[in-house]
Amino acid sequence: MGFLRQEIYPHLHCVEASAGAGKTYQITIRFLSLLASCEPAPEGIRQVWAITFTNRAATEMKERIILALKRIALEDQEGRRLARETGLHPIDASRWLDIILVHFSDFHARTIDSLVYALLRAFSLEMGLRPELEVVFEQDTILDLCINRLLSHTDWNDRDDRLFLLFRQLLETYLEIEEGRGLVVERGIRARLRELYAMAADIPCSTCAPPDLEKAEEAVQKKAQGLYRALQDEGVMQYLKHNTYREDYLTDPIAHLEKAFFIKATVHELLTSKARELQGGCVARLDTLYAELKEVRDAYLGARARAKVNAYMRALEELQHEIKLLSEREGLILGRGWYSLIWQYLHGREGAGAYAFVKLGSVVRHFLIDEFQDTSRTQWAVLLPLLEEGLATGGSLCFVGDVKQAIYGWRGGDWRLFHEVSSDYFPSVTAEGKTGEHLTVNYRSRPAIVTFNNGLYRLLADEEFSRHMAGIILGDKAPEQAFVLLGQCLTRNFKDAEQTIAPHLVHAQEQGRVEVASFLASSEELRESVKSLFLRQVREVWERRDGQGIAVLVRRNKDAEAIAAWFMAAGLPVVTENSLRLKSSDIIKGIMALLRFLDYPLDDLSFWGALASRLFRGLPELPEGELDAFLAEGRWQPPLYKVFERRFPKVAAQFIKPLLSRVGFVTPYDLAREVVEQFQVIDRFPGYAVFIYRLFELIYQAETKGQRSLAHFLQFWEEAGQEEKIGLPEEVAAVRVITIHKAKGLEFPVVFVPFTNWRLDRPRFARLADGSFASLKSPLSAELEQERMMLMVNDVLESLNLLYVATTRAEEELYLYETSLPNPRGEGIDRSYLAAWLREMLIRKGYAVA
Repeated sequence: MGFLRQEIYPHLHCVEASAGAGKTYQITIRFLSLLASCEPAPEGIRQVWAITFTNRAATEMKERIILALKRIALEDQEGRRLARETGLHPIDASRWLDIILVHFSDFHARTIDSLVYALLRAFSLEMGLRPELEVVFEQDTILDLCINRLLSHTDWNDRDDRLFLLFRQLLETYLEIEEGRGLVVERGIRARLRELYAMAADIPCSTCAPPDLEKAEEAVQKKAQGLYRALQDEGVMQYLKHNTYREDYLTDPIAHLEKAFFIKATVHELLTSKARELQGGCVARLDTLYAELKEVRDAYLGARARAKVNAYMRALEELQHEIKLLSEREGLILGRGWYSLIWQYLHGREGAGAYAFVKLGSVVRHFLIDEFQDTSRTQWAVLLPLLEEGLATGGSLCFVGDVKQAIYGWRGGDWRLFHEVSSDYFPSVTAEGKTGEHLTVNYRSRPAIVTFNNGLYRLLADEEFSRHMAGIILGDKAPEQAFVLLGQCLTRNFKDAEQTIAPHLVHAQEQGRVEVASFLASSEELRESVKSLFLRQVREVWERRDGQGIAVLVRRNKDAEAIAAWFMAAGLPVVTENSLRLKSSDIIKGIMALLRFLDYPLDDLSFWGALASRLFRGLPELPEGELDAFLAEGRWQPPLYKVFERRFPKVAAQFIKPLLSRVGFVTPYDLAREVVEQFQVIDRFPGYAVFIYRLFELIYQAETKGQRSLAHFLQFWEEAGQEEKIGLPEEVAAVRVITIHKAKGLEFPVVFVPFTNWRLDRPRFARLADGSFASLKSPLSAELEQERMMLMVNDVLESLNLLYVATTRAEEELYLYETSLPNPRGEGIDRSYLAAWLREMLIRKGYAVA
């Protein structure tokens, strides 16, 4: 990428970079090169925006840019190299550092969410939003609240009431059309609404008129009867293949629409070889009738698929209206709903980009977007006016990514955008102004790991093997076009998977290690087999590396919890996402129990919880045996704290009474701080200091939002606060168990991937081009069959991309387990799991499997 003085503007630059190739480094170099192309001034730093997808990535990018500027300014060895690569002079680097420190708020390395939120705040008055609006992410809670409000507004005694009719249609849809199951029907309906709302959150859904199923059914019956009569009149019945045709297929077609009889290309495919006796004109007439029948069948299936979700779409419309009222009344924006609002406001508005920059207070000319393969269509639609304006003023766009690491399709990410931007957008940029590069050197992993991954994913870049894999994944009954499409997508996705080893690692003393284990067993047997080998290997690595640098990557949180339980039982320290939650700390539990008691001293259960926690253990004048005996009694005359005060007067006088006397006179923050100081929590439990500080931070944030009473904070804690997490320390003597999604962008000396049996789930709903939704339950129309096929291809790619991300996080050692399950319907392997696909790849590479 390097120095930019020779670039033609407006400029579009695409960087494809596989795992470990230095994507963030390239963004840093580009940022510094842009600074080198102009005189150091506050206006210059405002003209460059680096956009990422996570707060961690944004923070890391800022740190890298500032560190690079410092090294260039200091002219050390690395600084001199950076100066040559970026064209940035040490004196200018020093000046840029001063500008950034003074104008740090104008130093934009930010997440796309924060950018869109800034636009929302800027346009709030024009959009009719309250200026003090707040974003909330408890989507399910808000949705349930709004559903409850709709239920409360329903007049259940008026059969013509609009909401009554809606809920009745929802019930009929769930039970009759969807054939929903379960005793608690309401739970199933709420789950459907949450699922569909998540799919419709970015852009408002389109509610079409309910399809006329009765009319569509009549059309099928009529065409079927016409074909049936023609077959009789032409004397063709005797020539129909018995394994394809039955009389009731045409006399009762609606009950048999999934049969092969309805999906043949022509009538010829329905006839036996003796049908050559028939006259050509006869078959041609039958072909016309057969094509008409298939056409109305297709229309009926499409109508039925839409009918299955039409009531939900109407309910979503009501929910979106209710959420809008909540937003206007309370100043709340739900989840990622700001994308929908901004998209609607900017869509089709002439000069939207220029006006947005006016509202934001700065004109941005240069954009750098990291991890671009995770961008959703909606995010792109919001960014597009800004990018067009920047390029129109002679600016640039540099986007960096790797389609092999596109793992956020479930959140709307569309990897196809990565290939479309250069060809389908920005016609004002000339061919000379469009450049690109592909980074192939892996600076992260040792040679053994790079070689293993090259061999594994090189297979998928081979057209013949990709077609073979498509057959393994989709099964024999999938249509031919599905095999072709999946094979092509696999080949394109992994065509640049092969990497070269970094020069400084080629002849390194340690070449790295890769170990592959293969399993084939039922779920319970599989888990036990994995556990035995896994714990043995982890312990061996733990002892060899003094507990440092070990990560276990899993697909699902429930696997992380199971593995954490294994480690704890085996005496191995472990850190998981859930173990970082405040509610997981028994010290925090004790403090919160004590705060609940202080808020309401007659709450015996909370006081007992505080006494039973480690908070009261080891206190002077409170022998542990006496405390245990007191807790075991179980029959006291309430209130409990008075009984405790009579039994342990010195402890109560020192620890309980002073705190009770402060309630109502100090803020929740000060009261919590006094609890910690009174019980010397940080001195007694130094390992829990990070939890304590996070709790203080949480209480302070609650107070700044107006929750100044202890009762208000306790309510906040019950609703959401206990789910808050502490940050994960970089250097920790424990095995880190995290999901692959969380591991993206990270690297670890040792990586274990103990489970690869994550399942390819069949998609249940599709969002169509017109904004409407349809059910994907078979049988389907040709249009929806194509849609389902595309969604399945996306899911297959995402599963393989998850595997790629997992196996490319390791620096020195990789332990990969292929965990296949037997086919529940007979011999062989269940091909609906990624492990079966991995097994096929390992076999082709010569690895022995069980």
